[in-house]
Amino acid sequence: MKAGNFSWEIDYPFPYDDEYFSDATEKLNNAPGANLTTHFANYHMEMKARLKTTDYEYLVWQEWKEGFARYIENLIRTKMKMSPNKTELIRPFDRVGFYELGSRYIRALLEADNSLAHNLDKLFHVMFEPRKN
Repeated sequence: MKAGNFSWEIDYPFPYDDEYFSDATEKLNNAPGANLTTHFANYHMEMKARLKTTDYEYLVWQEWKEGFARYIENLIRTKMKMSPNKTELIRPFDRVGFYELGSRYIRALLEADNSLAHNLDKLFHVMFEPRKN
């Protein structure tokens, strides 16, 4: 905000072309629906260990903020009998992929603990600090 760069989220130079990130993201995208929270927690622990701190923070920020927005949008779309808003994740990945992944992760977390739906701060911290299951 001090710099007046209000499009920082769009302009952020995330390393989408990093091979390790791309391989891990593709693996997560293709993970089976069972134990999804475990797959995401493992992915986040890998990314936290591998990425620069600011890149990891950006990844989780986008998954949490835009993923939650997409999650809510899809609840509304389902109620209105509309097809869900989904993004096909294909290489090269971009920030919109985080919206899709975040929505999936949040859905899985809320299925496991619905109280997180009423505590977005806690939801963020659960996503940011994954625990080995």
